[in-house]
Amino acid sequence: MVAWEQVHVVAQDPQLRRLLEPALRSAGMTIVWYEGSRQFLGQDLPRLQGVVLIDLRLRSGSGVSIQKQMREAVSPAPVIVICGCEIGRAHV
Repeated sequence: MVAWEQVHVVAQDPQLRRLLEPALRSAGMTIVWYEGSRQFLGQDLPRLQGVVLIDLRLRSGSGVSIQKQMREAVSPAPVIVICGCEIGRAHV
């Protein structure tokens, strides 16, 4: 499997998960879901393959703290931080 074919998504917001899943699957990606920071950080970060999408506003930690811990563990996986928060009346 090519590293970019797998995406690790750390997100607790069900609406964000419903929006991401069809888009990622249609791009041919295999999705590994994590409900929060503890579940994700239990992985062997230096050996993690693929790209990581992290929701900035997790109830169990923050996307920024996960990214910091990945950097400290010398994880090679690229990280994309997203936010499923409200901006005005629209959800992003």
